[in-house]
Amino acid sequence: MKIRILLLLRLYIVTVSVGILGKIGFLLYNGAGRGLTVGDALSIVWHGLPLDCSFAGYVVALLWIVLLAAYWIGINRWLLYVYFGFISLLQAIIYVVDTGLFTFWGFKLDATIFNYLDSPAEVTASVSGTYVATAITIILTTACLLFWAYRSTISNKSLERIELSRLSLPKRIVGSVIHLLCGGLLFLGIRGGVDVSTANPGMVYFSDNAFLNASAVNPAFNLFYSMSKVKDFSKRHQHFDTAEFSEQYAALAMNTQSRSTTKLITTERPNVMLVVLEGCGRSMFDAADVMPRLKAVAAEGVEFTNCFANSFRTDRGVVCTLSGYPSYPDVSVMKLTESKVANLPSIARSLQRNGYSTEFLYGGDINFTNTNGYLLSTGYQRTYGEAAFPSEERNDSKWGVHDEFAFNRALKMVEQYPADKPWMLTLLTLSSHEPWEVPYERLGKGTPENAFAYLDECVGNFIDRFKKMAAWQNTLIVMIPDHGVALNLSDEVMAIEKNRIPLILTGGAVAQPAKIDILCNQSDLAATLLGQLGIDHADFPMSRDVLSTTYTYPFAINTWSQGVVWVDSWGASVYDLNTQKVVQRQDMPTAAQVDHIRAYLQAAYQLLK
Repeated sequence: MKIRILLLLRLYIVTVSVGILGKIGFLLYNGAGRGLTVGDALSIVWHGLPLDCSFAGYVVALLWIVLLAAYWIGINRWLLYVYFGFISLLQAIIYVVDTGLFTFWGFKLDATIFNYLDSPAEVTASVSGTYVATAITIILTTACLLFWAYRSTISNKSLERIELSRLSLPKRIVGSVIHLLCGGLLFLGIRGGVDVSTANPGMVYFSDNAFLNASAVNPAFNLFYSMSKVKDFSKRHQHFDTAEFSEQYAALAMNTQSRSTTKLITTERPNVMLVVLEGCGRSMFDAADVMPRLKAVAAEGVEFTNCFANSFRTDRGVVCTLSGYPSYPDVSVMKLTESKVANLPSIARSLQRNGYSTEFLYGGDINFTNTNGYLLSTGYQRTYGEAAFPSEERNDSKWGVHDEFAFNRALKMVEQYPADKPWMLTLLTLSSHEPWEVPYERLGKGTPENAFAYLDECVGNFIDRFKKMAAWQNTLIVMIPDHGVALNLSDEVMAIEKNRIPLILTGGAVAQPAKIDILCNQSDLAATLLGQLGIDHADFPMSRDVLSTTYTYPFAINTWSQGVVWVDSWGASVYDLNTQKVVQRQDMPTAAQVDHIRAYLQAAYQLLK
């Protein structure tokens, strides 16, 4: 029993060590000229440990199964040798290829490489034969060194004892039980701990420097993680041939221009605070006595009364909001490979390019659904999750820190920003989420209405305090939900009305109160906001400046796994993706809406190539 446990432990330690050495080799090969310090290297090693440990858990898991069986049937040492050889060669290939390819690709090895394996001649065409021969030599040498390291984890005498399996029945039973308990610890290591989020590349991101983040990622973990995420989505929803698609898509009048834009703010370079309100659909906002303070904020600022969320989940709504990206029925863009996420446009990146500092604050697990990786890859310089809050404020709810503490922290951050440089701060709230547990009981404990009333109270207090600060006068505050939560909606309007959301602009930088009834999506926020700031948004292909004269066909779309809602001035259609038919209509929609839905989806999926 002891021999088996020690073998697993040593194998785990060796694999984690390989991950650390792989980072050092990666830095030595790719770090020249980047001004890296010893402190940077130590930070890379330290922050990258969770994924090193997770991958080591996977390496050990198969042997754990074999050794559990060995309590009863024994084991041939050659099986161990084959396993050691396999994991040695596999890791050698991954680490060496990742280190070499980063120079050309600029991102860590992921499932993208499988797109090129069917054309090996093209893969090697840009490198010399000497380069290939050197790489193969390094791979084989590394594999031999790793095999020696793994083989050294167990002596010949210990191997003989495992092979013979002469334990008495009680010892076999006890050994099996202890082995199973160790398996539980192994599972936690693979999972990345007991938090809500599981291990993902974003959990090791720690800097706004993309190279430092990439260096911290274990390439073996990243490869297998991305294999479970990547699919050729670009071939889905291809309803039209090239010529007909061009005609159908042109009818949507999508554009990336701001021309003669109606100005709502007093300056082109205000500070920007973006507050993403968890689940705050229009039905909740409009309900009597639920959110009176947010309504008062809307009345003092600019309220877009006819805005729709693009999707139904936070991870999707955040990407639609921050990156101006379309929504997908079956794809969470935030979870895609690093190579795709890093190329997304974003408000944060556009503002950073124009001199803004950019930060993101969330009271929960910021690694959930690869959120942190997405944020740091798309222009946020610093991100803060639950761990950034004092211990006495944490773990009061399933999701993390209650909103009142998050808003308090946001105000403290605002106080520390320099007055001579514009900033962007994004806050994602979380308390208005099932199971609706909040430290507030105005509308009944544990009800959705009460949770949103709590959010309302937090927003009202935040605005009251912010107005007393010097930064208020030059700050534009944007409040927009990530998606909607239905409140007292009938089945007839559920699909259409659930994701109608309020969009509110407030702050001292707002010129005057206004209500804007134009139909739009949350994904239009990016182009509309940048249009107000006079910043080009040509890299947001499916986000529209709804205050521009170029916005000639107002429509909104919402998607979920089984359907699409399309809304325009004629009415709304609910399109079932399984039957490819409209299953619900509201007002007087036109037959052309089906073609619009198909053209929009075809364009959206082509972005995923």
